[in-house]
Amino acid sequence: MNSIQMHETSIQAGELEIIYRFEVTPKTLGQITAIAGWRGFIHGLETFEHFDFGDLERNHEIEEAVASVCIEGASINVKEAQTLMENEEELDMDALNKSQKELVAYLEAMKMLDEFRDCRDRPILESDIRGLHKLITSGTLRPDDQGKYRLTDVIVGDKDPEGKIIERYKPPRAEELAVLMEGFVEWLNRCKDGPEKLHTAIAAGLAHFELVRIHPFVDGNGRTTRLLTTLLLLQRGYDFKKMFCITEYYNRNRDRYYDALQCVEVVDKTDGRLVLEASKWLKYFLGGLAYQIVAAQKRVQILVEKSRDT
Repeated sequence: MNSIQMHETSIQAGELEIIYRFEVTPKTLGQITAIAGWRGFIHGLETFEHFDFGDLERNHEIEEAVASVCIEGASINVKEAQTLMENEEELDMDALNKSQKELVAYLEAMKMLDEFRDCRDRPILESDIRGLHKLITSGTLRPDDQGKYRLTDVIVGDKDPEGKIIERYKPPRAEELAVLMEGFVEWLNRCKDGPEKLHTAIAAGLAHFELVRIHPFVDGNGRTTRLLTTLLLLQRGYDFKKMFCITEYYNRNRDRYYDALQCVEVVDKTDGRLVLEASKWLKYFLGGLAYQIVAAQKRVQILVEKSRDT
């Protein structure tokens, strides 16, 4: 009996059908089981232990923000960030450097996520994604670019020693963005329930890649994508924000994160049809979530035991 099952889901973006194919293996099911167990773990802490997340939640918000901005080149560490945010109400944004501004903006955007906590029936709109982008780029992008889709074509790549861009990926043309984002958001809401329902973690992983692929903004696409991923999980009952830093797993080995994104293969590309094989990316994404969850549960259990002894 074949223990590997192939699945697919499709996004209709105007006349283009984007099909994601992925395999579900026993290991995939094990990862999903670990991820699903998180909700019961949190519920038990809140119901029976009356565990106070307080400072723990704030510390992990800062760790998440530091990891996400540093993936894209910011230079700031957790200790600096904690010191900076101790006087949050008195911050002079004009006096901050770019890394500090990005951190403060990311933390502000994270507050928006609370609006979606356990609000499964609330549809996600394009304006929500643009709103996240506007918040994270406040003070670092021109106002005309904040929360707005790019108007020019771009390439994604790395700079060589001479400062020239080595092309790694060419995102869709600017003229395609409106229909791609409309189709993307329609799919996000469609795969939440009904006959095309996907497990939340799989939907979040595919959404993560698809928004990176579309690359709708001139800058801040990665930060917006990671926030949207957290939003999707949070909305559907996976309150990771309280307990650990999802992005820390990516930031620990940035090359592995970017390599995993590049593992999605184009299987077929014809007029009106784009087929992508995403099994390797999902293996990395789900593995990261499961790893962080197991580690977080162990840390929190130690804290619970200590609280019982006091």
